[in-house]
Amino acid sequence: MYSAKAEVDYFKQEQVHTLADGRGPRLVFIDGVERADVTYADTELGIAVIATQPLRVLPDTHRIDEVAVMGDIRIEPKPTAAAAD
Repeated sequence: MYSAKAEVDYFKQEQVHTLADGRGPRLVFIDGVERADVTYADTELGIAVIATQPLRVLPDTHRIDEVAVMGDIRIEPKPTAAAAD
């Protein structure tokens, strides 16, 4: 049975990363390769959702075509311009 509370609790977990989770920009590595097109990642389960390349909008949905991939997911904070100086 679907539970909205369970879904909210899942997305609050530390290992779950989304574009809008409020934790700022991050670098995402899948099997050691940096990916810039990741919209969701779970480092514990080893699952990420990435936009297909080239970007493609699905007909009649206005959604970007995405695929789920599995592998070793590593997340690092993205260096800021101030840190580079």
